[in-house]
Amino acid sequence: MKALSFGLTYLKFFPAENFGGLNMIRALSAAFPQVRFMPTGGISPENIKEYLSFPQIFACGGSWMMKGTSREMEDKIRHAATLVSNL
Repeated sequence: MKALSFGLTYLKFFPAENFGGLNMIRALSAAFPQVRFMPTGGISPENIKEYLSFPQIFACGGSWMMKGTSREMEDKIRHAATLVSNL
């Protein structure tokens, strides 16, 4: 509600999985239909598509992509892009 008082409607939701994940975002979206969310915290290759399929979500963050060597990170980023390319 504080963010809305400043006219903000695109909000980061962190830590998403610890605070109820997609179910919590669905509940918040029912109360605040004008808000779009960017969940981070617990987002992974296994759940990113589920999150991004919900229309109130405009992006996801995932630190899993930023661990390892430069080459490993590049491979993870490519994999993430492939996962979501058909949404």
